[in-house]
Amino acid sequence: MIHILKKILMNGFGSISLKISSVLLNIYVARTANMDVFSLYAILTSSIVLFGTTYLNVLSQLCSSNKEKNNSLLYPSIFTLCYLLLICLFFHFFYEGNTKYILCAVLIGIALSAPLLGELYKKGKHKLYALFCTLSFIFFIFTLLIDYFLLSSDIYHYILLYSIPYFTLLISLICYFLIRKKERKTTLNNCIFNFAELGRFTSQGIYLLCASALVPLCFWIIYNVLNEKLGTYTIAMFVTIMQWSWIISQFSVVAGNVLISQVNTKDNNFPYISFLNIYSAWLPASCVIGFLMSVHEAHLIVFGNEYYDSSMLLSYFIVLSVSILNAFKSFIYRVIIGENKNYLSLISNGIWLLLFVGGVYFIENLSLLGFALLYLISSLLSFIVMLPVYLKHKLFSSSEVFFSKTSLYLFSFSIVCFLNGYFIDSINIRLTVFVIMSISLLFSFYQNIKKGMSL
Repeated sequence: MIHILKKILMNGFGSISLKISSVLLNIYVARTANMDVFSLYAILTSSIVLFGTTYLNVLSQLCSSNKEKNNSLLYPSIFTLCYLLLICLFFHFFYEGNTKYILCAVLIGIALSAPLLGELYKKGKHKLYALFCTLSFIFFIFTLLIDYFLLSSDIYHYILLYSIPYFTLLISLICYFLIRKKERKTTLNNCIFNFAELGRFTSQGIYLLCASALVPLCFWIIYNVLNEKLGTYTIAMFVTIMQWSWIISQFSVVAGNVLISQVNTKDNNFPYISFLNIYSAWLPASCVIGFLMSVHEAHLIVFGNEYYDSSMLLSYFIVLSVSILNAFKSFIYRVIIGENKNYLSLISNGIWLLLFVGGVYFIENLSLLGFALLYLISSLLSFIVMLPVYLKHKLFSSSEVFFSKTSLYLFSFSIVCFLNGYFIDSINIRLTVFVIMSISLLFSFYQNIKKGMSL
């Protein structure tokens, strides 16, 4: 159990360091560029997230859940090359000028690291992944410090900065497999081509990719629609609020990759694995977001006066509430992947996309608050609609998820943090309430972990 917790922490640390790189760059762009440049930057990076980082996460999840020893690198590589061909054709026809060449170069770098990263996951080398991500983060910080003195505000310059951590990760992975002769020989010797297995891997990959891509696709569409309907202000304000949410969601998705291959294992440790699967992302997300709600001045300190005013405060709290909901739901997606029922993710995200994009497209004069409320309502409705389906497929026990002591405490903790941050003016009182609630929450979780250690 301690071994599994270490894997989760290592995996989460690696993913968080990559996501923090992009968040720091977003803060840097918001501070150094005007709102128009920042909005265009948000639209272009949403394309990279949609076609690049989503694919990276999907392939690593797929390789984690694949129990075949053979072809652990061959099929992901074939799948990646076909994917890159389609994406480059898409950019060629739908983007103009230098934009398509810059985006294609960035996406090729990100996608090529996916098969190698999947191989690393397959062999359980989570410490190595954390090390490579840390090196990428350090190199990115060094580059950012140098760039600070250049003070270039060109949009393509910012996009290239965004790609640096991913290219560093790719170079680290290539060097590792080239230097380690034993790893390279074992991987290449296990490559035996079989059309039936390739078809099976491809069908699972397409299902999972379509399901995972719906969320970034939704934001990609919305940013373009908002840019036409409401201009740059709403996009810029919403993107700054979403920075906190994206860090949490990245941890929720990638830290839990360790558990994907074990959530459907019916051995003696299964109750403990189930407990970890439910709370490994939900609890840390609740603690971090609870702090951001209780000390909402952190948004002002990070992004500056231009992106903080009294009118956006309620929108800020609503978006953070959706982040808690998404962290809570992440355990369901891990079970879905582990049990190879990826079509359920596709249906769930499709419902959410239709509700959210449809609302943004058809509602006139949509303010920032209305946009945030629509985000919350569409997320809640899609979950409520799919809940009977999840229970029918026996993906989890409703009593364990909704009515256990830890779950009820987490629900209460989130509600108290929301009310505490929004209605209490004194930051000292807010911090005191948050600290007391957090200590009692972590103590409750620790007691459950101790019980699990005896299994």
